Amino acid sequence: GGNGGNPHTYKIDTSKKGTYTVVLNGDITDGNTDENKKIKTSVTIVVKEKETNTNTNTNTNTNTNTNTNTNTTTTKSSNANISKLTLNVEGFSFNSKDTVYDINVSEDVNDIKVGVTLAHSKATYTVTGNTNLKVGNNVIKIVVKAEDGTKKTYKINVNKAGNVEETSADLSNLIIENMTFNTSFDSKVTEYEGSNMKYTSKLNILVYTVAEEATYEIIGNDNLKEGINEIVIKVTSKDETNTKEYKVTFEMLPKEEKSEVPNVSVYEENNYVIREENYTFWDAIKDNLTIILLYILSLVEFIQVVYLYSKLRKVNKEAVSIKRRKQK
Repeated sequence: GGNGGNPHTYKIDTSKKGTYTVVLNGDITDGNTDENKKIKTSVTIVVKEKETNTNTNTNTNTNTNTNTNTNTTTTKSSNANISKLTLNVEGFSFNSKDTVYDINVSEDVNDIKVGVTLAHSKATYTVTGNTNLKVGNNVIKIVVKAEDGTKKTYKINVNKAGNVEETSADLSNLIIENMTFNTSFDSKVTEYEGSNMKYTSKLNILVYTVAEEATYEIIGNDNLKEGINEIVIKVTSKDETNTKEYKVTFEMLPKEEKSEVPNVSVYEENNYVIREENYTFWDAIKDNLTIILLYILSLVEFIQVVYLYSKLRKVNKEAVSIKRRKQK
């Protein structure tokens, strides 16, 4: 080195094993006395091989925390069947495949005992209509509710003997003009859905009771409106001990909407035809066109006959005239 007064930095590669010697040789000057001094010194650095630090710290922390939370959801049963059904009525036979039965009982039977055995232990049931039986038709209903809420209804139609004319509140038939029901009429069925109707303020309803002297009342036929309507026929027995209601629901079409219902209603009574006031002269022509054509053809034939007859008379006259001239 020399007297530079500047610091110098030296780097030694110590990546390899060995002994490294750094020699400092030269002179230095004392800054206070300006005296020069020779120096020769060295520094030895020994680099050893890197030690392999095999420090295997095996921390095996086996913490097996098995938390088995088995939340098993059991599917609820939908079985709403009856496996056994008994009635204290002679001749009754139960079939697990049937849900509707018809039985007859005598006039002295007022109540019927119903025994039910369900096909599933968690199902429940209710029985209605098996007490205070009236003369005529009665309905016993057994409603079974399965574990999951599924419902199934078993129905027993009970016909109780007695004086029907006195106690019956049934209809034998119900007819509403231009209306058809969703099912055929049955005196045991009390609710019906009727076909759509062309707008009218009142329907023509024919009611037939089983008992001739039973009375009935028609409710809801005087206040018909566009949209859904309900008509109730309330029947009361002659002795006023029984009543029964028959309901018919239907949709009344708007006034401006066309329907398939004919514009002209025709009623036949004792071979006479009565038509509504809007039945015009041209409607009559259309309905009787065939008859009119027959009259016209008959008239043409008559004219032809008259014409031929007149021609024949003329020919005969001419022949007689010629004959007389010859005789002269």
